[in-house]
Formats: sequence, structure tokens, C-alpha cells
Amino acid sequence: MLNPPCNCGSKPRASVVKHVLCSLIKARIRLYLLAGALTVPFLLLYIMMLSSLELKI
Repeated sequence: MLNPPCNCGSKPRASVVKHVLCSLIKARIRLYLLAGALTVPFLLLYIMMLSSLELKI
């Protein structure tokens, strides 16, 4: 806060870029985990429906 503006030229920008990349990677991992958690029950339901259809036929 007290540093002169010319001092915070390149270093904070690099750390901001690193922070953004890290947050993007973490968000992507969270999205993959969410997608997996959401698709597993649907896959199970689909398999159960297929097996019940095969049993009916």
C-alpha cells in the first residue's frame, strides 16, 4: 500500500497471472468433480432402465 507505484510494476502482475491460472485450474477440477458426481447417478439410472427394458422384452 505504501510502496510507490513504480515499484509494483512487473512482480505483482506476474503473481496475479499465477493466481488467475491457479484459480482457473482449481475451478476446472471442481467442475470436473461436479460433472462426475452429477453424471454417475444418471448413468446408473440409464443402465437400470436399459436392463429393465431388456427384461420386459
